[in-house]
Amino acid sequence: MKNTPVGVGEARDIDRQVERVLRELGHPEPPLRLELVRELERLDRHFYSTADASCLGEMIGRLRRAGRQIVSRPTLLLDAVRKAQLSALWILDGRRILIDNEIPNLKKRWAEGHEIGHSLADWHRAYFVGTARKVSHPTFGK
Repeated sequence: MKNTPVGVGEARDIDRQVERVLRELGHPEPPLRLELVRELERLDRHFYSTADASCLGEMIGRLRRAGRQIVSRPTLLLDAVRKAQLSALWILDGRRILIDNEIPNLKKRWAEGHEIGHSLADWHRAYFVGTARKVSHPTFGK
């Protein structure tokens, strides 16, 4: 994936959304408790296993039975995870964050925060968003 700079308008929007969340949480001291942000934003977090494809299949089935349309083709989620080697993704339908249980615990927190950020940006709602494993992060490596 190519890192592209965020535009001035988008950066301003992100700053406003982060300030809103921090204000609504009472400007807590770091580290930010992501479970409180998930609760505030009504986000649901689940873990899946790339080592066990049936786990992701079960998630797709549960979402379908709940009447939520993930995408026009339910297997697209499974295909995206496999082909793009996603370690986390945000699904607008159902407001779910899915995180690969196989990644290190510190990377899980980073991935969760990253996907929460996607959910806060209104202009991201047009995208099916995921975090690829191949993207390196200065703290966590590849």
